[in-house]
Amino acid sequence: MSEQRRRRLQGLTVAGVVAVSALAGCRSDPPPSCTDAGCSSRVVVDLRGVPGGFDHQASVCIDGRCTNPTFVAGASVGGTFPDGWVSQGKGTLSGPAPDSHATSVRITVTNGAGDVIVDDAITAQLSQFSPNGPGCPPTCWYVLIGYDPSTGELVERPR
Repeated sequence: MSEQRRRRLQGLTVAGVVAVSALAGCRSDPPPSCTDAGCSSRVVVDLRGVPGGFDHQASVCIDGRCTNPTFVAGASVGGTFPDGWVSQGKGTLSGPAPDSHATSVRITVTNGAGDVIVDDAITAQLSQFSPNGPGCPPTCWYVLIGYDPSTGELVERPR
């Protein structure tokens, strides 16, 4: 075998080994297919279980940050809300979730006659929520707090 042919075969062999090694080294799982849905971490408070009546005044506090909406029991929540608070209609409102995975919520409701009809607090665990699926951003935290009229207490409700 000529010297020139031997060098050419060595070059092809080395090139083949490099190519196979490169292909094996580049092997990885494909990245997840993510959508672009967004979310924000929220504590949702559902006041629909509060006994009926009109012009109830509420104090809703999430980790000491409070708002004082007026609402018609089982219907609408109204008023002027601080930054981050949103009326979601049908007796629910939401406020910003804390930086931790637990939150304390306190609700006091006074009816039109001035009687306190709800006065309770709960410490709730926030659940992780990824609207675009596992491994896809963003990740948000969420909890739904409701009033249970049969016990007169605040309860965590499933999402």
